Amino acid sequence: MAEIDPNSFELPEDSASLRALVQQLLLERDEQSQQKERLQVELVRVRLELERYKKWYYGPRADRLQAQGELAQLLLNFAEELDQKPIYADDLPRTVEPTEELRRVKRRKGRRNLANFENLPVTMHVYELNEAERACLAVD
Repeated sequence: MAEIDPNSFELPEDSASLRALVQQLLLERDEQSQQKERLQVELVRVRLELERYKKWYYGPRADRLQAQGELAQLLLNFAEELDQKPIYADDLPRTVEPTEELRRVKRRKGRRNLANFENLPVTMHVYELNEAERACLAVD
């Protein structure tokens, strides 16, 4: 709202005119506050509509937790509940030596990298054929 310099504005001398001026200013202020309230209500409505569209667009996964803070709070509550539970001797695992697990190596499908075969030994076998074995039979 722009400030008015009181020295540059002429006020009326009679009380009736001053009273009318004050009432007009009060009405303008009330209208502005009502407009502000309407805009705030509209803003809340638009935000709710935006949330509804987000839920529709992103699906049910977006409904699980609204924020990372909620997830952290749930984990903290879960950890506190675990700390409060008593530990029974039957629940503790017996001392067992770890057994060695065999890992299965998955082979990749597709062509292998030929650079891995550079350091393999190369042997050449030359087979000599006699004249009879070298001749090709021509088929008509």
